[in-house]
Amino acid sequence: MKSLVIALCLIGLSSANISTNSEKSVDKACPSKNPFGESSADSCCGDSTNCVADATSRIVDDMGIEKYDDFIKYTNEYLVRSYEYFFLSAQFGTYGKDRPGFQKTLRGLSDSAWNKGVEMIKEMAKRGFSHSFNMNKDVESITSNSNVTELVALAKAAEIEKGLLVKANDIHRHHSHAAFDSEKTCGYDAGLSHYIVEEIIEEKTSTVRTLVGHVNQLKRLFVQDPKTYPLSVFMFDQHLQ
Repeated sequence: MKSLVIALCLIGLSSANISTNSEKSVDKACPSKNPFGESSADSCCGDSTNCVADATSRIVDDMGIEKYDDFIKYTNEYLVRSYEYFFLSAQFGTYGKDRPGFQKTLRGLSDSAWNKGVEMIKEMAKRGFSHSFNMNKDVESITSNSNVTELVALAKAAEIEKGLLVKANDIHRHHSHAAFDSEKTCGYDAGLSHYIVEEIIEEKTSTVRTLVGHVNQLKRLFVQDPKTYPLSVFMFDQHLQ
């Protein structure tokens, strides 16, 4: 009896009209090409009215990718900053400026930024959108000055991380307080808001606090005794290792 009920359910499901967000049903989908090369699907899909759009994981049909423009540009900034951290770290792995501790810290920031950028691209893919590599003009340039000191490098890293934290807070405000009925603020996404808090803001807060602490410590060491500052930097580098 149980198997009979299951069979009837399967028959009912197979004959059901399963609709997508494009208001077309999958029972009208075009046949796929067979292995012998006949293009029966071409004649069907030549007429767009007979074809069915792919199913999508978008929460709201009218929410286009432009509603996520701020998050996409934010993601791209992570990729750019990853290269910037990489160039900064390379300056402290040379014969003339051998600072393995500073190099390790900056290289870690580079790897973290790259991995987080890739992770955020995947987060957008969950929502049925392909990624776009549009950039904000204020982050297109990468600093690769070879005359950066240890203090300046950490201060620059702290500034970058703090800027990313502020932008994450702004993006969270947009996607957590936006309204469906307002075109200007449309973009509410509770899942993305939760992701930003759990995976970005908390981590960035800790990173900013750590980097700012390093910068303040180095500044105090220089102010207390500039003559012994080179030795202080060497010891501080040992601490970072």
